[in-house]
Amino acid sequence: ARATDNNDGVGASLVVNIGVTSGDAAGFILREWWPGLGSGNPVSDLTSDINYPNNPNGRALITSLEGPTDWANNYGTRIRGYLYPPADGNYTFWIASDDYSQLLLSTDDDPCHAVQIAYVLGWTSSREWTKYTSQTSTPKSLLAGHKYYIEALQKEGTGGDNLAVAWQGPGIATQQVIDGVYLSPYLYNFKDYSVFAGQWQKTNFSRSNAWCSGAVSYRNGNVQIDDLATFANWW
Repeated sequence: ARATDNNDGVGASLVVNIGVTSGDAAGFILREWWPGLGSGNPVSDLTSDINYPNNPNGRALITSLEGPTDWANNYGTRIRGYLYPPADGNYTFWIASDDYSQLLLSTDDDPCHAVQIAYVLGWTSSREWTKYTSQTSTPKSLLAGHKYYIEALQKEGTGGDNLAVAWQGPGIATQQVIDGVYLSPYLYNFKDYSVFAGQWQKTNFSRSNAWCSGAVSYRNGNVQIDDLATFANWW
């Protein structure tokens, strides 16, 4: 930014980095995990567990559709949220994981309409996209300005572990891990604000963006209880 005063004196600001997101993308997606599921590999070991789907051991917001590598053993993961395509067109998706995994995509923002579009029955190295033909989806016609529910499930037994989802489409190079600029998290209800408040406080709230705009009523860098009503109304 450059300013000129009445005496033709000129001053310039420091460089300001501006993050651009797609549509209502927040820059994050929700990751949840369930430990202690045993050494089996099938995703059904996760989805049949008594604590699934409503009682994960932990939740976190991550900045791309990719979980940690070599994180733990005998656990299950769900990464879920919304996808915002940058342009109209056909998009192809890939999933890589250790061990088994499933990738689901909805025709809209309703999780009930999500269907499996790719999967791993075995294991892959991190970001190994072509070990199995099942890892690749058929092309999906998506519209810019729309949001689509997306979900990845993973069951890890023992040994190495990883989970990532990539895509390709208009303006997106082949097999790019889906970045947070095209994502927003699935959140359940008002109590989720308290779950993620710790992460909000680590954000630079003086900089407006799609995730925290309106979250801090007084722009003081801290989420307080009186900020929640403002943020809930904005959300």
